[in-house]
Amino acid sequence: MKKSGFLIGAGILFLILSSPLVLAGYEYPGKWKVLDKNKNEYNILLDLGGNAQSTLGKGQMGAWTLAGEGVRILWTDGTSEIIQRTKEGYIKVSAGDHSVVPAEKVR
Repeated sequence: MKKSGFLIGAGILFLILSSPLVLAGYEYPGKWKVLDKNKNEYNILLDLGGNAQSTLGKGQMGAWTLAGEGVRILWTDGTSEIIQRTKEGYIKVSAGDHSVVPAEKVR
């Protein structure tokens, strides 16, 4: 009995300690409306499996991971972007030209 009680307690402790990481990850999957450097609107789709798609140009494919206060998206062409929450709302930062534009989660 003591061993099973310890395992249950350890499991509960693990869930409590890991829940902020899990919740942070579920904040970002979905469809995001963003702007490119010329202020043209496009969408970024982030799925729960870590895959990313963009409607920019002919479309891009990539992968996303949690990074700091947001997510880093690495596109197959080698470029990357970050979507993160700020006090004013969400933003998208392009690594190439360091442009910062608003990002809006639409679903």
